[in-house]
Amino acid sequence: MQSKVASKAKKSETICYIFKHIFEHMRHFSETYAKPVEALEAQGYKLIDENKCFKTFAGGPGYEYVCLVETPEQDYVILLNTWREYLTFVRNFAMVPQHLFERLIPPAC
Repeated sequence: MQSKVASKAKKSETICYIFKHIFEHMRHFSETYAKPVEALEAQGYKLIDENKCFKTFAGGPGYEYVCLVETPEQDYVILLNTWREYLTFVRNFAMVPQHLFERLIPPAC
C-alpha cells in the first residue's frame, strides 16, 4: 500500500485527451486533473466500471463518459462525448495492457 502512494507522488501532471477521430490533447486540463479520481468525483462524475486497464466515470457535466488510465509513470484522462465514442474506445483499448497504452496514443505536445 505504501509503494502505491510513493509512486503516485512521483507522477507528473495528468495528460488529458478528447476522444474524437483521434485523441486531441487538452493542455489546460492537466492541472485540473492532477489528482484525477478526486477531481472527477468533485465534478459529479461517478465510477461506473473498473478493470485492470482503466476506470470509467459517468454522470458529470460536459462529457458523457470519462475514462482514466493509470500507469506507473503517468495518468491519462480520456474525455468521451457520446456512448458511441465510449464503445469505440473500449473496443480498441479494453484488452491493452497499461504499459502499452502510451504507445498507442499520440504524444502530448
